[in-house]
Amino acid sequence: MLFSFFVAMVVAPWALLKLAGKGKGPPPGEHHTEGAIGKFYRRLATPIISSKKNAKRFLAYVSIGTVLVCMLFVTKNVTVKLLPFDNKSELEVMVDLPEGATVEDTSRVLFEAASVTKSLPEVKSIQAYAGTPAPFNFNGLVRPLLSA
Repeated sequence: MLFSFFVAMVVAPWALLKLAGKGKGPPPGEHHTEGAIGKFYRRLATPIISSKKNAKRFLAYVSIGTVLVCMLFVTKNVTVKLLPFDNKSELEVMVDLPEGATVEDTSRVLFEAASVTKSLPEVKSIQAYAGTPAPFNFNGLVRPLLSA
C-alpha cells in the first residue's frame, strides 16, 4: 500500500512531466475547453498549488491522514486479510484418471479412497464428487504443485 501511495504521489506526476515535455499550448485563437470534472478539479487544486506553503501543508495533512489510517490496522479496528479465515481441518483429494476414463471409473476410485480413509479416527465426514464440480471453497485457491 505504501509503495502504491509513493508511485501515485511521486512517480506518476514526475513521469507525466517528463513525458509531456515543454508544450507550446494551443494555437492562437484556439482554446481548450475543460469539462465539469476539470472545472471541479481546478477549483480544488488551485488553492493547494497556489503557493509552496499551501502545497507543503496539504502534503503534511495527507501524510498525517495516511499514518492515522494505517494505525487502524495496528489497533485492529480494520481487519486486513487476503483470503477468508478458513482454518478447517480438511483434506482435499483430487483424482485425475487417464484420458478416456468414465465417470463410473472415477466414482469407483473415489469410493475406494473413501473406504480407506473411513477407518482413520480423525475422519468425521467424507464428500466425494465425480462428474460434477465440488462446491466452491478457498482450499483450491492456494494449491501447491507436488510432483512425485
